[in-house]
Amino acid sequence: MIDECDFYLLVIGGRYGSIDEEAGVSYTEKEYNYAKTKGLPVLVLIKKSSAITESEKDTGDGKYD
Repeated sequence: MIDECDFYLLVIGGRYGSIDEEAGVSYTEKEYNYAKTKGLPVLVLIKKSSAITESEKDTGDGKYD
């Protein structure tokens, strides 16, 4: 689908997301990296960290510190 897009919209919240064990990164990070290799412009929206409650934070493997 990314090949058909004009830009890549990345929305970052409090969780890193599911990890592709083979690549060692999240599926979202893989998508982002792919979009960058294609030269797509990237628009990033980041949820303010103070708006993320403790229950919404990913406290897993340290990817989101």
